[in-house]
Amino acid sequence: MMNLLIVGASSFIGKKIYQIAQEKGFNVVGTTTNPQNREWYKFNLMNDDISDVLNKSGLMRAIERKEKVYAIVAAFYCGNERTLNHMDEAVKINLIGSKRMLDIFHQLGVKALYLSTEQVFDGLKGSFYSEDDELSPVLTYGRHKAEMEKYIMKNMPEMLIYRLSQNVDVYPEGIQIFNDVYYRQMREKNFKSIKGQILSPTYIGDTAKWAIEGLKRNLIGIYHCANPEKISRAGLVRKFLAGIGSEAKVEEVAVEYFGFREGRPLDTSLDITKISKDIQGINFMSVDEIVNQFVINMRNGFNKQTLENN
Repeated sequence: MMNLLIVGASSFIGKKIYQIAQEKGFNVVGTTTNPQNREWYKFNLMNDDISDVLNKSGLMRAIERKEKVYAIVAAFYCGNERTLNHMDEAVKINLIGSKRMLDIFHQLGVKALYLSTEQVFDGLKGSFYSEDDELSPVLTYGRHKAEMEKYIMKNMPEMLIYRLSQNVDVYPEGIQIFNDVYYRQMREKNFKSIKGQILSPTYIGDTAKWAIEGLKRNLIGIYHCANPEKISRAGLVRKFLAGIGSEAKVEEVAVEYFGFREGRPLDTSLDITKISKDIQGINFMSVDEIVNQFVINMRNGFNKQTLENN
C-alpha cells in the first residue's frame, strides 16, 4: 500500500490527486487550511508544523516502521495579482513555510513531489522549453516557484519536481478557464484575450495520474508534465464557446490592455521529451477531447446545482 500525503488537498490539482489516490486504495492523507472534508487535516503553510499532521495521521508511525511515505505539495499562494497585493503572506507561505516543510520531509526520508509551473520561463524562446533552459520568470508567482526549485535542487536532490502547464477539468468544477468563460459568456458577448498567448491545456486527471506514477517510479529532479498540444488562448476560448453554443465573440488585444501590474509571458510551452522517455506510454487528453467531454458533462446535468449556485 502506498502511503501518500497531499499537502493542499482542497486545491484544484490536489483534490484530483487525492481522489485518484483513494480510488487506487492508497493510504492517502490530505491537508488544507480550512478543512471542507472531515478526512482532511488542518494545516497552514504559514506557521504550522507538518510533523503534527504526520503524527496525527499515523504517517509518522509508518516512517518509524521504515515504510515508504510520499508527499505531493500542491499548496501554494496562487494568482499573481493576489500575490502582489498580499506579498508578506505569500512569501511566508510560498517560500518560508514551504522550505520549512520540505526540510522536515528531507530529514524524515519522505519523498516529495513539488508541483511547479511553466511560469518559471519568460516565454521569449519561441519554442518548447526543456528542463535545462535557464529560469527567467517575469511574474512574482513564477519567481517564487523558481526560488523553490533552486532550493530543492541544492538541498534535497532526491526530491521530484514537476513543471505543469494550464490545468483544466472535464467537469464544471474548480477554478479553471472553462468555468470562468462559461459564467462570463452569460453576462458578456465580447471577450478580450491576450494576443499571441499560447496555452497547453492539460487534463487535470492526466496530471494526477502521472504525478503518482512519477513517485512510484522513484523519479528525481525536474520533469515537464504537460500536454504537448499548443493552442492560443483566444483559440481555446473560441473552441469552448462554439462547443456550448454561445454567440459570444473573442477579440485578441495586446497584454497592456489589461493593465496588469506585471506583464504576462506569451509562450511558455514545455518540452516533455524527458518524461516521455522515463514513463514510456505517457499520454495526454487532446484539447478537442477535453472541450467535448466538458460540454457533454454539462449537457448531462453534471453538478448542475453547483453551477447554479456559483
